[in-house]
Amino acid sequence: MTYRNDVFTHKTESFDFYLEYTHGQYFIHQDVRVWNKTTFRDTLLLIESLDWMPLRVCAEPDSQLIKYSTLYGFKYSYSQTSPDGVEYHMLSRR
Repeated sequence: MTYRNDVFTHKTESFDFYLEYTHGQYFIHQDVRVWNKTTFRDTLLLIESLDWMPLRVCAEPDSQLIKYSTLYGFKYSYSQTSPDGVEYHMLSRR
């Protein structure tokens, strides 16, 4: 059984952005191929257009993803341990 469900996808030459709905929450995923001002701006516009949703980012505590996510207004919300014992930090904008 899989709990993953991609509900929104946005693809550009510079990046792919998608939401995953799992365990009652919406998580952001992004694969960046080219990082520049346009990538930053377009990502911010996507996140702001979806701000009515309780968006989350899941990251390991020492991950660069935490620093990247703070650029878009995400902050630490809580920690959660996976079934295989790995601790993750959950970040949200609310």
